[in-house]
Amino acid sequence: CFCSLGMAFSRSLLRSGRRADKAFLRPRSTVGQTALDRPSKSSVSFISRNLAVISESRLDEFMRAELSIFAKQRPPQPLSFLDVIKASSCLEGLAQLVHQELPVRFARRLKHIERVDKWEQIPELVDLHAMHIHSFRELRLSDPSKPAEYAEAILQIRQRHKRLPRLFAEAVKRIASINEAPSETEDEQSTHLELWAETFLRSRVASELLMSHFEACVKTAGFDEETKVGIIDMKCDPWQICESAVVATQDGPYPCHIETESPPEKIEFCHVPRYLYYIMEEILSNSARAAAEKAQKDGAEPTPIRVSLCADDSQVVIRVSDRAGGMHSKCASEVWSYLFTTSPVHAASAQRVEPHRPWGVDGHGESPMAGRGIGLPLCRLYAMYLGASLHLMNMPGLGVDAYLFLNRIDPADALQASISAP
Repeated sequence: CFCSLGMAFSRSLLRSGRRADKAFLRPRSTVGQTALDRPSKSSVSFISRNLAVISESRLDEFMRAELSIFAKQRPPQPLSFLDVIKASSCLEGLAQLVHQELPVRFARRLKHIERVDKWEQIPELVDLHAMHIHSFRELRLSDPSKPAEYAEAILQIRQRHKRLPRLFAEAVKRIASINEAPSETEDEQSTHLELWAETFLRSRVASELLMSHFEACVKTAGFDEETKVGIIDMKCDPWQICESAVVATQDGPYPCHIETESPPEKIEFCHVPRYLYYIMEEILSNSARAAAEKAQKDGAEPTPIRVSLCADDSQVVIRVSDRAGGMHSKCASEVWSYLFTTSPVHAASAQRVEPHRPWGVDGHGESPMAGRGIGLPLCRLYAMYLGASLHLMNMPGLGVDAYLFLNRIDPADALQASISAP
């Protein structure tokens, strides 16, 4: 069929490094442009190293064929973070894993968007669709056998996808407001939308962690990093991360006072500092906003938020406790919903810009867990992917305690995956 032939030919064009089909293609005049602003199809040609010419319209046909086949090829296999670590013994092997996993995930996300009735009428879904088409195309035109160059393509994709959580949060709420299936009750519609959102975001979490780990491995290849493998730190200090998140929250848009209860002795364990920081920042931000809103309502100073840390030989536990009045019982039952939010519409615009933060944390307020109404559900998904769990204990009229249980990763697994330069 055309799709099979298109896929086979497109792959031969995209596979560089072999004499018979040495045709690593790049658009002449679309470098740095997005899928929304590149020139018309007729104005661009693609030229191989053997001077074979393929028009952009023809390349688009091959890409569409590949998208269809990747989307039907197989569901993305469950890929735990430990699987990623174990595949990190060399950059080329990790690059091949990225190149194997991401096209399938991007293609299936595109089809997932297209399953929404009248998705073309929802601006946020249109943007997400264009974003994934551009990323799929860029990925398929990149060469994983050259890790440094391939990492540049991955970096571009990650930069482009920074807007994804916010776009997705708005898209879900817009879908809920306009989609009405006459054969379904309101509860059935909400359940289907929740499942649709969770499927999309689970794929997003896996691909974000895979890309950031690969990018970090490329940056540190050849350096003597005895305690680090990519984004893993075998001597991660959770208390230092908590303190940094506390400082960022107290300097943020919501006036608050945070008390810390340090552990009796230093705790170090094998974990992922970057995403632990993001999770703590989101939890503390929610508590700070609740405390500030209650203080404004009562005409009083914000009640203190308390952060505690403890550990044993199998787990590290962090508790964030506020006394901001808690949630109504109905709200507490919906706190993990992608359709529920108590966040003001413009709350995100008040985020602080920082010049530098450690652990590879983005310095421009772009947390991968920031999205109006989906911050806590995303934190829970990231925690689950990293072998942790996030729980909330609501005390109506008093406050909320958040518990983050972090399972220790065996350092031996990370040591066996020490990156060697290609």
